[in-house]
Parts: sequence; structure tokens; C-alpha cells
Amino acid sequence: HNLARAHHPVRVEFPSVPQMRTFARFVRSSLLAASLVAWSAADPAPAAPPVQCPGSDDMCAGNQCCPGTSATQQRTFPCPSANADYDLCMGNQTDLVAALLSAMTRKEKHQFLRGTGWVGWNSEPNYYIGDAGLHERFGIPSLNMQDNGQGFRTVTKGIISEVTSWPSTLAAASSWSEAGTHRWAIALGKEFKIKGANVILGPGLNVHRVALGGRNAEYVSGESPYFGARMAKPYVKGVQSQNVLAVAKHFALNNQETNRDMVNSVIDPRTLWEVYYPPFEAAVEAGAASFMCAYNYVNGQHACGSSDILLKDLKQDMGFEGWVQSD
Repeated sequence: HNLARAHHPVRVEFPSVPQMRTFARFVRSSLLAASLVAWSAADPAPAAPPVQCPGSDDMCAGNQCCPGTSATQQRTFPCPSANADYDLCMGNQTDLVAALLSAMTRKEKHQFLRGTGWVGWNSEPNYYIGDAGLHERFGIPSLNMQDNGQGFRTVTKGIISEVTSWPSTLAAASSWSEAGTHRWAIALGKEFKIKGANVILGPGLNVHRVALGGRNAEYVSGESPYFGARMAKPYVKGVQSQNVLAVAKHFALNNQETNRDMVNSVIDPRTLWEVYYPPFEAAVEAGAASFMCAYNYVNGQHACGSSDILLKDLKQDMGFEGWVQSD
């Protein structure tokens, strides 16, 4: 990787006890999503070195079939680097995911749950902001996560001239144009993809509450939950049309930067659902791949450790099926 393909990590966390069934759902959604991003029908798999077929010692490359395993009931299945629509095997992408889950070691699974590329608070050179699943023997695309929702983050002076300086998210939203927001998101997605990132750490969706909020300019919702919901969908769909996964953030109630690690947002359910959740609900409906939980507390619990907002509200009531990662 060169400096224009920079990366560093974010921790990817479960919102619940790491039972295997929960883990399987997480990996099934995140790894399959990563595969679809890297090898879509519109973007054929590039020539690549052979990778190992999960569950056997056979090697494969591109549109080939791997031998069946007990996890696939002996059905052959596509090579991990095959196009997502490759259908000449007995099994399909679901069988591939089952074979991967069965063959991967615990350590290999952990590589997709915890980022790399940081030493304390210092990032190592030549990494994206977040990296997970690097150097994987089965050829599963790594998650290359980059800040942020309003443009590719310049982590070194050397790439400043190679990065587009876009208007802030709030400035783009001030166009009041869903079509314009969609075009802007497509352009963002194209730039991220060209620079090797397949996950954009955006959009920021928090509804403004504190006028001096340090990240208000990053949030597309402005002061209106209805407006935020209208703008969230074209953003998510535009970015993801370029095979870049969108991360809706910061869930929830990240309304100020002052004391953001310790501030406690005390709120009742009706206000949550009527004022602060609509943009996030819209992101779920638009198919956002991931959510980023916030630094702050919500009703006395860390947002990233709250079963109320992550399991009940987000997973159960909104029906979100992707993964949640910490800020």
C-alpha cells in the first residue's frame, strides 16, 4: 500500500455476549458483504494469486469451485475470490460462508473483530483509519475503513494534493436536494474506492441539539429528524452503489464534543424514537452495512455497551442486520 491507500484501526465490537450463534450472524453479514463489495458482477474479480479453499488443501483462483465439505453437506461452492454471481458450483455464496466459518480458526475470526495499525493513540504509516482481516489465507477481502463521511481523510501531507476537498456534510445538505446528495455520495464512493478503501466511516446522522456541537458540520440531519431521514437514504445508497460500505454514526445521541467520553444523555423512549432515531432508521431501510456506536453514555450506560439501544432498539426494533463497531 502507498500513502494514498492509507489505513489504521477501529475496534469492532459485539453488543452482546459472544455466543457462536451471534458470531455466525455477524460474520455471515460482514464477510459476505465484504465479498460482494470486492467481487460484484459489475466489477469482475481481478487476476489474483491462488487462495486456499476453506475446508481442504486445494487452491483456487477466481471463478472456480472448491470441493464440498461437511459444512456444505458436500456441495461444491465458489472459490472465495469468485464473482458474487458465479453459479456453476453445486452450492452458492451461502455455502461459501458456511465453509469459511467452519474452517477459520478463532484467531482468524478475531482478525475481523479487532483492527490493526495503531500503537496506543499513534497510527502506523501506510494504514487506513481502520483495518480488519488483513493477510487472510482464504482471500477474504480485508475491511479497509477510512474517515470520513464528507471526504477522504488526509493522514499525511503527502496525499493532500491527491484528495478532493468537498464541502462539509451540512453544507451539502443545505442544498435541500436529495438528488444532489445522491450525486455527491456517488462521487465520494468513487474516490474512496479508487484509493483502496471499501468502507466509508459515514454518514454522520445525529440531529443537532447543542448549537456549539463540535461535529455539527459533519451531520447531515441539521436540526430536523425528518430532514435527516430524507437525506440519509440517498447518501447511503449513493456511496454503496460504488461498492463501498456505509457506516451510520454516531449511535446514539452524540450531540456534543465537550466531555464526550463521559457526558450522559438522559432521555425517554418517545423522544428517542420521534427526534433522534429517524435518520438512523432511514439508514437501516437504505441498507447501511454498519453502525458506529458513540463515545457518550445513554441513560447511564456506555452507548457501545448498551443492550437497550444496540440490541433492542437497533437490532430488534429497527431490524438492522449488519455489524456495530466502536468509534
